[in-house]
Amino acid sequence: MSNFWKRAITGVFFVSAVVVAIFYSDAALTTLFGVAAIIGVTEYTNITGRPFYKDPSGFVATITGGLFYLSLVGIWHFQWDVKNLLLCVLGLILLAVIELFRKTSDFTKFTSIALGTIWIPAVFGLILHVGTIEGYYEPLIPMAFFIFLWLNDTGAYLVGRSIGKTKLIPKISPNKTVEGFVGGIGLTLAASFIWSHFVTDVLSRTDWIVFAVSVAVFSNFGDFTESMLKRQFGVKDSGKILPGHGGVLDRFDGLLLTIPLLFVYLIFRYS
Repeated sequence: MSNFWKRAITGVFFVSAVVVAIFYSDAALTTLFGVAAIIGVTEYTNITGRPFYKDPSGFVATITGGLFYLSLVGIWHFQWDVKNLLLCVLGLILLAVIELFRKTSDFTKFTSIALGTIWIPAVFGLILHVGTIEGYYEPLIPMAFFIFLWLNDTGAYLVGRSIGKTKLIPKISPNKTVEGFVGGIGLTLAASFIWSHFVTDVLSRTDWIVFAVSVAVFSNFGDFTESMLKRQFGVKDSGKILPGHGGVLDRFDGLLLTIPLLFVYLIFRYS
């Protein structure tokens, strides 16, 4: 099977899973992204040279990342005690101790894996928080985020392929162009105006425009950040779980910076 068809079939299943989970229930969304968070952390341990299946640091990072995701979801939605987060602190301390006792310690790998252990689960956990910012689960909020994300990718690809000439950050991603970047922003902004016209009782038009701009700009920076990470450790793809697309982190790299940014915006806006 050609790579095109692999990407197409995987893409259909991927999009379908996300859409069904979003509209089925907040529990379904929590489960889907909980699985994604754990897989994402395991991929991260492989990238940083501390694979979870044969290295104690990778194993501890995976367990700690899972606990951190559960803690975020539990504290926000099930009134768990904030003390649950202390278990994650113990996990990070254990990562440092393990690194100290290696024959050849590597501070860069320790700090990298410690950051990913918290950052990746936090991103996936905050998706649900963004969807419940007004005190109840509103599926149209995460759905809008992913629609804007996918349209931005589409606009950037079409414009970049048609007229793209000026490289955006060639040292990290040589195929990304300024023209494609602008094209993605344009299509996403247009979509936000249409979306805000029909969806008026969830967030304001201003909020939807902020969503669109944040997604269009910072999803690209999230992509660059993951590419920078892979280049740092000499890895092409984060994993192989999604045929034709690579790993979970390859598919969700647009969330890495955008979701935390939108979460902060909505917290200041509605709290």
